[in-house]
Amino acid sequence: MEPRVIQWLQGSEWARSTAMEPTLTPDDAANPLVTTYAQACGRFVQQAVGVALDGTGDTLPILDHYVEQFAGTRASHLEVLTVAMCGAYFGEVVCRELGGEWVDVEPMLTPENGASDKEDANGTGVPDPVVVESVPKWKLVFPGTSLVFHPLAVAEEIVRNESPSVDALGPSHFQLHASDRALAEKALADLGEVREEDYYRFTTRYEAITEVLVVLRKQVARA
Repeated sequence: MEPRVIQWLQGSEWARSTAMEPTLTPDDAANPLVTTYAQACGRFVQQAVGVALDGTGDTLPILDHYVEQFAGTRASHLEVLTVAMCGAYFGEVVCRELGGEWVDVEPMLTPENGASDKEDANGTGVPDPVVVESVPKWKLVFPGTSLVFHPLAVAEEIVRNESPSVDALGPSHFQLHASDRALAEKALADLGEVREEDYYRFTTRYEAITEVLVVLRKQVARA
């Protein structure tokens, strides 16, 4: 079986360290928007499987179960909402557990600034990212390292159980400075080959991010 771990890094070489990138700064104003979708994810999951999400990595298998059992049966017009909710929750878990910070989360469109007056057209009580076109390309950065990734792009892959042909939500692979690539590749290779069904799970992505951060932070500590 073809190992997936190396594919997570393809095309991810940056011209310089994102830790030095002046435009990538924590976006504190974005947190309420992220929280809205993450909390909605918790409500949907609890209603569907009867288990509460507590914002820790231990609950990601529950999120995986929800996606596997329920997301595929949702109406197509709610797929983007599912991606936004699951991606926001996954990103929040990574922030809390692994020290990530949200950046480049653009503000919601509202009827006053150009969006449709049917933001809740999905009937869920959650702003619809099909209407709110600024949802794509939210990023997480990890201070002191060059690692960057897009939680919603990861969620899109997992919800659809396939890699999209267009990176509308940003790249789903890890982005990092070229000088860190060999360390990251080794950390991911040490995890072994990943089965196709496991590749499309939040728990697998969380484990991969954890391992990459361990080696990057060790390198920083030795410097």
